[in-house]
Amino acid sequence: MKHNVIACIPTKDTAWLLKDSIPYLLKFCNKLIISDDSSSDNTKDICLSHERVIYQKRPKREHGDRQGALQRQELLTEAYKHDPDYFFFLDADEVPSPSIIDWINSLKPRDIE
Repeated sequence: MKHNVIACIPTKDTAWLLKDSIPYLLKFCNKLIISDDSSSDNTKDICLSHERVIYQKRPKREHGDRQGALQRQELLTEAYKHDPDYFFFLDADEVPSPSIIDWINSLKPRDIE
């Protein structure tokens, strides 16, 4: 992979989607960080079956207490630990176009001084 891309994915009960999307995302992401909002399906098992997936389980909360912004901040905090060139945020039910791989590879490194 040309760039260190870290994907950040909030999820809840989306194992049926993750089983197919994780292998695809790992084609152009160095790591996937999945923040599981107390799933009752086998989301954890699917995530842990992939070496480059970091699984985070969020504490159980009252129904309706969504904390979406906090969940994204937790993902970002973990992603920074992996020194990314790029962050890639998406929901578990989003699948990027196949052209994203060429697009990411076409990005030029930034000069940081």
